[in-house]
Amino acid sequence: MRRYAPRMSRSAFAAALAACLVPLASTHSLAAQDPSALGAAIARVCGQVVDPASQGVLAGVITDSLSGIPLRGARAKIAWQAPGDAMARTTEVLADKDGLFAFCAVPADVVVLLSATLGKTSPAVAVPIEAGMLHIESIRLPLSNPGKTGTLVGRVLDAESRSPVDGVTVRLREAGATVVTNERGYFSLGERTAGVHYVDLERLGYTSREVPIHVAGDLTQAVEIELSQQAVELEGISVSVAPRRVRQDLEGLIRRMNLGFGTFLTRETLERRGEVPLAEHLREVPGVLIFRDGVRAYMEVRGQSCTPDVYMDGQLFPLDPAVGLNENFARPLEAIEVFKGTETPPEFIRPGFHYPCAVILVWSRPGG
Repeated sequence: MRRYAPRMSRSAFAAALAACLVPLASTHSLAAQDPSALGAAIARVCGQVVDPASQGVLAGVITDSLSGIPLRGARAKIAWQAPGDAMARTTEVLADKDGLFAFCAVPADVVVLLSATLGKTSPAVAVPIEAGMLHIESIRLPLSNPGKTGTLVGRVLDAESRSPVDGVTVRLREAGATVVTNERGYFSLGERTAGVHYVDLERLGYTSREVPIHVAGDLTQAVEIELSQQAVELEGISVSVAPRRVRQDLEGLIRRMNLGFGTFLTRETLERRGEVPLAEHLREVPGVLIFRDGVRAYMEVRGQSCTPDVYMDGQLFPLDPAVGLNENFARPLEAIEVFKGTETPPEFIRPGFHYPCAVILVWSRPGG
């Protein structure tokens, strides 16, 4: 197993599941998020109550091992044999658009064999299931071929209503190719070289967006992109909206929290700790150890020395080698996200790189 969620009491486990069963649209508030909970995405897949006394939840993400893109429609399978069973039992689920799969109400005190299939089948991984625990085990399938082209298609949806948005101009930045979404919000940019491509989206009445998309050779990358409606100024009425960066940063942060992967430090926690170096904020992150060499601070992840990629407000932030993670940020902070290895969201994997040992996202407070 790569990671276990901390054990919860029965009441806390049930409460976390119940809280996560609220539809995603009603959880777009940082104050309402609990990073230790299972995540609304997993709860939506489960759609049922889990008995923490006798069952656990097994979830993860299926990605392509070369490009890191999530494999929508991949089939995850578990097999197990409980004491007294004459034959092994099996069950399968399909990964969603983010590559997420979840097996709910898995019997506790058994060892399940987990595998994934999409053209190829991964080796089975043995996962011991414990009562009242969320088990995370992500799977990587070697499907893509970097020497070949991949197909890039997508759909644009309204961020609030989740209804399709037609008439959106979608432009592939480096190639200059431009298409317009149809009445169902779909677009196709055809075959593209393997790697990261930047797509710009514009439509009257909506906030423009730029989105990095990973394309893998020999695969079709189907993406969903949300656009937020843009407030307009009418005569005699002043309507204000959050700046573009702030809105997109918060939307991205909430989306990643809902997926349930990574560690999140929100404003309340950061304010309680006060103005301390980045290394001090990382000390309580599971799987991370912080060390000092004079004034310089560095980290280990799962026992291995790690030089993380650090982003400040979405931009790669070069750490001062003299202080390392002892960096101080002058502005008040809104949140810090920490992702280890394969937890890393695709948009924060640098072009041409495989999964980094860790990624740290630092967000300054709007107006701070």
